Amino acid sequence: MTTRKSSAGQRVSAAANQMESELKEFVRWFNDDVVPNVRIGSSKALRTASTKLAELAEELERHTRTPKR
Repeated sequence: MTTRKSSAGQRVSAAANQMESELKEFVRWFNDDVVPNVRIGSSKALRTASTKLAELAEELERHTRTPKR
């Protein structure tokens, strides 16, 4: 009976070690590949939004300066 418990404990320990290894690899991948791409996409989106807001401000100013007839 002790052998079964020991064997089960070893399997659980091996599985835990494997999960820890896989989790470390996932974190490395996420930090090295995903995060930089999200930052690039976010900065592009902010630049686009900035351009559109500047265009909107110009449009608002143009309508404010033009006298109504």
